[in-house]
Amino acid sequence: MFEQWCARLGIPLFMAKGHRRFEPMEAFGQFVGGENGTTPWVDGPLTLAARYGLPCIINEYDRISADRAIVFNDVFEGRSFPIPGKSGEVVSPQPGFRVVITANTNLVEDLTGNYGTANTHDVSILERIVALYIGYPSDQTEITLLEKELEEFSDDLLAYWFDQEGIKLSTPQGMKAGSAISRSEFIEGCIQVSRKIRAQSKDGGNTSDSALERTMSTRILRKWARNSVAQAGAPEKLGLSALHLSLKKYLSSLATESTRIALHQAVETVFGVGEVVKP
Repeated sequence: MFEQWCARLGIPLFMAKGHRRFEPMEAFGQFVGGENGTTPWVDGPLTLAARYGLPCIINEYDRISADRAIVFNDVFEGRSFPIPGKSGEVVSPQPGFRVVITANTNLVEDLTGNYGTANTHDVSILERIVALYIGYPSDQTEITLLEKELEEFSDDLLAYWFDQEGIKLSTPQGMKAGSAISRSEFIEGCIQVSRKIRAQSKDGGNTSDSALERTMSTRILRKWARNSVAQAGAPEKLGLSALHLSLKKYLSSLATESTRIALHQAVETVFGVGEVVKP
């Protein structure tokens, strides 16, 4: 989201990436080998952002070990900060400097159990930042994204595939089948599937013992819908559902067996078609 905000406003953005073996020099800078045996200093993305008064984003921040993340305390305090490894040089950030961090957890605990490489962070870090939870986009936003994903496919191709796939979909006008289903109704069906899966997933807030460890993110939703149409010939040629083949490709093959079953049930419930297409 922050990247898109900067892009829309035309603001340059510096970036760093957190990981378990993260070293401060990856954000602040380091001495490097130069010509004639010299070792010039090269600023890292965070230092450059501070010098130029621009934003910097540190992705996957919760993957950084807590003892190494302490180095950011002065930065998050919003004041001048020393550059680690550069003999005490202090940088005074210019107006416009901001640091944004992203994480899959709240830096304290992983409620889902899905992010095994995430770390618990020091309270001194937590007191210096402001938290913002980013959920799923609105239905209308995802509908717009799916319209964009499917715009290259003709209505004739969709009608052919809907017939071959044997899709049956409940719409505001009642049950529709095959080529009677419109492009927009198919897209709404995809949104319904994503809602069902998210409601059952840990990432979606389900805390039951049977909650799914996988969910349908917007990224997967887009790939699943697009690839389903791209495999429009699968029902006729292979006797297999393109919807289910695509789901296996992008989601269910990388899930536990119980989750795999639930994922495919969600598709069958909405679209009325199983993994094997009946002639």
